[in-house]
Amino acid sequence: MHPVLLLKTVHLLAASVFFGVSLANGLLKTAADRNGDWLRRDWAMQQVLLNNRLFMLPAALLLPATGLVQALIGDHSLSSGWLPPAILLYAMLVAILAWSFRAESALARLAHSAAADDAQAQAEYISLSRRWSVAGLIATVTMLAVFLLMVTRGSL
Repeated sequence: MHPVLLLKTVHLLAASVFFGVSLANGLLKTAADRNGDWLRRDWAMQQVLLNNRLFMLPAALLLPATGLVQALIGDHSLSSGWLPPAILLYAMLVAILAWSFRAESALARLAHSAAADDAQAQAEYISLSRRWSVAGLIATVTMLAVFLLMVTRGSL
């Protein structure tokens, strides 16, 4: 396989994994929350943390690496055209992701305590979950915007 094609393939796979795991994590947590069972929430948050370690973090690291190499090989300007807004949106996404990873770790700890009938942990979990959901919505819209820029190259 030609190196440029391999690079593009890895980039697209990483983007797909990044988006897919993000959606899967959101759906997994939301389903557990709607069920109302604290043991199920505890289990779901452990799965979210595992998904982040195994899939989300490697994809998040591969995306800028493969994207930058493609830009340099393809002689694309990093200061004009569609790349600067895409890079800015991705930086925003990484900031949301960093906050979300910390929030998910806290949610996992809280869900575990809440499963042992800790009322304060239950209240804190619900409060943090609301903020996590807003961050997730913003992240999803941002990911879609990056995908749109990547696919259309800014020419709509």
